[in-house]
Amino acid sequence: EKIDVWAFGVMLFTLCSGGSPFQTGLQGDLRDVCFAELCNWNRKYAEKLITEKIEDPLAQDLLMSILLPEAERMPDMETVLQHPFFGSPTNVEAQKILEKFEEEQLILEETVVVSRMTKDTSKRMENAMERHCKVVFDEEKVAVPTCLMVLPYRLERNAPHGWLSIVPDAGVFELAGKIGKHLLEINKAMARLYFWLLMKKRLADGEKAQFKSELKNWLKRARTEPVKKVAVEMVKKIACGDEYLPLCAEVLEK
Repeated sequence: EKIDVWAFGVMLFTLCSGGSPFQTGLQGDLRDVCFAELCNWNRKYAEKLITEKIEDPLAQDLLMSILLPEAERMPDMETVLQHPFFGSPTNVEAQKILEKFEEEQLILEETVVVSRMTKDTSKRMENAMERHCKVVFDEEKVAVPTCLMVLPYRLERNAPHGWLSIVPDAGVFELAGKIGKHLLEINKAMARLYFWLLMKKRLADGEKAQFKSELKNWLKRARTEPVKKVAVEMVKKIACGDEYLPLCAEVLEK
């Protein structure tokens, strides 16, 4: 019956998308390239095709269980017909699928794809706070948050059903404010440590003698020239971004 399930999936795909999941000729005949696609058909290819061509979230979810290699496919039409696609969109299972779809769409909307790595993009990534933490702690995984979201309620589980209910709790704002201040201090400390690691790196590379000479010159000039002007030159030389101007000024003033 899995052949019938596959055939139904192809028909449903055509009805929902207005086209065939395979490349066909004018008479609807399969092109030679389709046979190669079918031989190498897998879940990843199916999900990509369905996501691009099918708009209905429930149809997407159903087809992702049908247009699969035989071992992963729904076993029979009875199982297919139990899917929420054939029921009311207000039932629990349908709502779960729709909510998941909405969450994925929100994530996609907030996702930025860097198609070309420019010098500016590279510098921003290099100076990202996560990058700072990795360098300072010599760790690939960083557990220090750099973003905080505060919700004015807490979740409590009620008896006897164990359902979660929302309980207003304005007190969390005070706690969140304290946490946020501590996180800001942590981030400032990370930035400071990262800055000094960059300085250490420049003092240890092949041009350390030249950099030492330039550093002495900056310190000397800072006594008679505007500190900000000298700090700008220093930042450009170290290539650490304008956000480090206050730190450079602090070094020059001392």
